[in-house]
Amino acid sequence: YMNIFSALILALIFIKKDSYKERVKAIFNKEIWLHPSAIVDYKLYFFNAIFKVLLLAPWMISSFTISVYFMKGMFWLFPGYEAPKLSSELLLVIFTLLSFLISDFFRFYMHYLMHMNSFLWKFHRTHHSAEVLTPFSLYRAHPVEVVFAQIRNALAAGLSAGIFTFFFQKQVGGIDILGVNMIGFLLISAEAIYVTRIFGLALVF
Repeated sequence: YMNIFSALILALIFIKKDSYKERVKAIFNKEIWLHPSAIVDYKLYFFNAIFKVLLLAPWMISSFTISVYFMKGMFWLFPGYEAPKLSSELLLVIFTLLSFLISDFFRFYMHYLMHMNSFLWKFHRTHHSAEVLTPFSLYRAHPVEVVFAQIRNALAAGLSAGIFTFFFQKQVGGIDILGVNMIGFLLISAEAIYVTRIFGLALVF
């Protein structure tokens, strides 16, 4: 839900209207939010949320498990490894950058495969079938794609935590802005500014 909130905040900031009231009115346009395509987005959002909790969660391997096995393997390969002594602030920045890079790579490569593989495209095309766009369109996904996404997220988070914990032997959280990785948030914001200023689009989600 934080991604939806972030999208609305960005839209409120970058939408090109003269007054705050006009911005809010443009963002919550009934023709968009009550469009049949948007209704499908809402249904998929709630169905997939329930699907993940009731059906996927009990069976999915967790990121914690992945990180533990990764660290065990690394300690077996490098039994005498000693972590460098770095400040907590620097470790926070390193983990934020590391988690963003690994997560972004997994997201990119999975998305690439979804487009290039004809079998995977059968599921991913649901995401590209929206006729109007709202923040909920991000979650317009076939349940099978949701399974792949959960596996991807577990692998990315597990590897990030495992790599960082082994090499620095510390556990920290990343820096988030509105629930989004700080680096990702800044990149999205920069893209929003570029799109609105260069192409003059009225609304950015």
